[in-house]
Order: sequence, then C-alpha cells, then structure tokens
Amino acid sequence: MPKTELDAAKAEAESRIQELLGKLSDSKSQADALKEKVAGLESRMTEAEKELDAARNHIKELEASAAKLPTEEMLSEPPSA
Repeated sequence: MPKTELDAAKAEAESRIQELLGKLSDSKSQADALKEKVAGLESRMTEAEKELDAARNHIKELEASAAKLPTEEMLSEPPSA
C-alpha cells in the first residue's frame, strides 16, 4: 500500500476515532444527567412514601377514634328506664 493511501487511511481512522470519542463524551454527559434525574426522582419518591405512610397512620388513628365513639343508633335510641 503506497504511503499516501496509508496516510489517507490513517487520517480517516483518526477522524473516525475523534467522532466516536465525541459521541462517547455526549453519551457520558447524557448518562450523568439521567443519573441526576433518577436521584432526584428517587428522593421525591421517598418523600412521597413518607407522606403516604403518615396519611395511612392518620387514617388508622381516625378509624380507631371513630370506633370508640357511640354509634348513631345508640344516640338515637331513647334512654331505657
């Protein structure tokens, strides 16, 4: 293979390498951005789970309090003498 062809092939290969390195850099940047987004979403999900647990506990407390109250039937019956 003549030197000019080797030089051309080398230049083409180097150009392709630079192109691929640029794509790799872009991909890494996108991956980093997605990691940050996932971390933010996981944090929001954790907070939402805490709020949901607190709401469930509050509902249980309200249900327990309601169970201790006299029922409407008991309140509407006249007192027995």
